[in-house]
Order: sequence, then structure tokens, then C-alpha cells
Amino acid sequence: MRVAVYTTASKGTPWAEITLPNRLEYCVRHDYAMIVQCEPYRQALDGFGRLHSLLEQFDLVWTLDADCLITDLTRRIDDVPELGPHVSICEEGLGSHALVNGGSMVWRATHLTTALISEIVHYQPEWMPLEFNLQQWLMRHHERLADRLTICHTRAFNGIEHGSTKVWQPGDFVYHPCGAPADIRCRMLREHLQHVVR
Repeated sequence: MRVAVYTTASKGTPWAEITLPNRLEYCVRHDYAMIVQCEPYRQALDGFGRLHSLLEQFDLVWTLDADCLITDLTRRIDDVPELGPHVSICEEGLGSHALVNGGSMVWRATHLTTALISEIVHYQPEWMPLEFNLQQWLMRHHERLADRLTICHTRAFNGIEHGSTKVWQPGDFVYHPCGAPADIRCRMLREHLQHVVR
């Protein structure tokens, strides 16, 4: 299976120096492609259409935010049993206001995945102004999108820490300290490097 791990990071993203070496180690271990697009966050949100071309080259693309740390390097993303047949996203675990978290998503090269990407691009003017942009739009429409969007349990491949809520546990696949100020987020990521399973 041809797999790519895809990340965007803007120039000066402070946590990239922590997470990108971790991601490279992971990709080399499993013979995955690692693709890093250097661009501002707003421009990255404008770029969902490029998933079309990536899925012409790969069977599966794992989009992973730059502030995510892979904490179990032994697991293959394509072997996660909870993954659906098309697009998969994890529950966030922070309450009803945030059903899912888009920081870690898996996209398989299927017709329905392509259809969902086209819909995301088409409805960008609708989801871009939302507080949590795409993930909030997916949450609103998850019932309608159920044939193409699989919602996995909170820790399948995106273990969140946000404020006083910590979903991630030692041994989990991915640690994602979202929403914290940059210096605190970097400290949290460095602290979790010691938990990386090799």
C-alpha cells in the first residue's frame, strides 16, 4: 500500500522542530512518503483541493497537524482497525461543542473520498468563518456524510490535550496538545518525547 503522511507548517512554526523529526523517523520506519508543505495556516485551509492529486499517487493519505506527535512509532496508520473505507476522523472528547478534531485525518483513495473533498472545497465559504472551521462543519453534517466519513474513538489516532482535559494516555498512537499558547505547546510536546514508543 502506498501511504503518505502530509503536514503543513508555516515558516517559524515553533513546534515543527520537535514534531517533524519524529514524523520522519516514523515514515522511514514504515516506508511511507513524508510530505511537508510550508505555508501559512490560512493558505493551508485553502489547499484541501490538493488532496485530489495526492490520492492519485497514494492509496492512503494521513493529514497530520504540525503540533501532533506520533507517540507509538511501531504502529502503521494503515493497520488502525477503526479506520473506515473512505475518510476517518477521531472524536475529540471535549464535549458537545467539539465532536471531532481535524488535526489527524485519514483519506483513502476512493470515489466517495474524492466526492467529500470536492464538497469540502465547494463549501469552504461556509466553513472557513466558523470558530473551528472544517471540523465544526464536519460535525454539523456528520449524519449526512455518514456514508463517507467514519468517526473513530477519541484515541484511535488523535489523543487530545486541551486545557484541563487530557484524552491521550501513555501507549497511545498520537499526542495532540491543541489550543495552548505556542511556548506551552512546545513544552508539552518536548515532555511527551520521553513517552515515544520505538
